[in-house]
Amino acid sequence: DYESIKGNFRRSLRHMIAHANNNTPTPWEPALESIIARLRGTAIDWWLTGSCAMAVRGVQIVPHDIDLMFNSEELEQVISLFSDCIVEPFADSSGWVVQFFGVAYLRARVDLAFSPADAVDIPEPVDFGPFAQRNLESITWRDEIVRVPPLLLQRSVNSRRGRNDRVTSDQPLRRHRPDRRCPPGTRRCGETTH
Repeated sequence: DYESIKGNFRRSLRHMIAHANNNTPTPWEPALESIIARLRGTAIDWWLTGSCAMAVRGVQIVPHDIDLMFNSEELEQVISLFSDCIVEPFADSSGWVVQFFGVAYLRARVDLAFSPADAVDIPEPVDFGPFAQRNLESITWRDEIVRVPPLLLQRSVNSRRGRNDRVTSDQPLRRHRPDRRCPPGTRRCGETTH
């Protein structure tokens, strides 16, 4: 209900502004742990994208928020799961880049997006579009399996956006694990092993 959302927003606003303005670092790690704990044991199909997806791989960046992707069929389940921390009501955003969009706050801003539009991958694939979703990689972060877009795709997207700090890195990165949802004989969905 809107009264709860307004209360959540008022309680979180100062922190969201401080994180957005880089006045205080965004505590993305405890926020992501909290998200994973909420999603653990559900049948909700989710994946992580954006800067947080790079950070869980070991890229030395501090995300300003956490970007989660879901399927639209799971909208009501996700709303129920995050109802105590929604700060921006879910809206039907068909005709934009995703079908539904809302925001939660769990010590960090959490963008909750559903079913990316095919058009976002034109003229080139992005790290939150259908191409990324079809080619997710599974990595281990703090003993949890987290699905993320391919690193090469994320670096390409960030290069196009001029975010060079995210493009090159000589730190060791977490390697992906074969996605358990991919067919046998593949490393990544759509990529056969030889």
